[in-house]
Amino acid sequence: QEGGGYTRWTFPKPGETESLPKLGYSICFQPYQWVVGTGVYIDEVDKVIAAREQEINDKFHSDILKCLAVMVILQIIFIAFARYLGASIAGPIQKVTERMEVIGTGDFTISEQDAAELQALSARPDEIGMMALAMKEMNEKVRKLMQNVAQTAEYLAAASEELTSTADQAAEVSQSIADSVVNVAGSCSEQFTDVETANGHTQHLNTSMEQFRKTL
Repeated sequence: QEGGGYTRWTFPKPGETESLPKLGYSICFQPYQWVVGTGVYIDEVDKVIAAREQEINDKFHSDILKCLAVMVILQIIFIAFARYLGASIAGPIQKVTERMEVIGTGDFTISEQDAAELQALSARPDEIGMMALAMKEMNEKVRKLMQNVAQTAEYLAAASEELTSTADQAAEVSQSIADSVVNVAGSCSEQFTDVETANGHTQHLNTSMEQFRKTL
């Protein structure tokens, strides 16, 4: 304040003999020509400053601990949220990938649990749901196609067995006809031999009769 100033001196505290540093402030009151002053011991100021500093440090440490606690809690929340997002995104993709690997091995059968999971995934309104729905439809179409192919193969196998049986019967009939032809040929050969023999006897008889006529 204008007209006042600080003064340093030493003075013992009440009841003590040791002089301690003291800081005073005085100002002149002009109307009465008075000098008004006050002072404070430096060690008391140091104690107040030290107490204030300790209070500030304690509050600072407390604030740091609170911030660390909040950061740990937020980190736990973020980790849990990230795991939830990972499970809701990566989990379905992994299930769809595993199902595609099974289909790639040629196994188009599907259990009730897998069918229920695919049904739940295909109901999702996002790209994962579209992918699961497409894979489900592909699995059903390919499975039906394989069933039709299996049924056709069974029908062809049965028809082939029937044709084979018919061919065997035809072969047996042909063999029987061939045997009959051979037998008939043998019989004809015997008849031709008998006819030739009879012809020889007839010629011999004609020769004998011609000789007999000449004798007469």
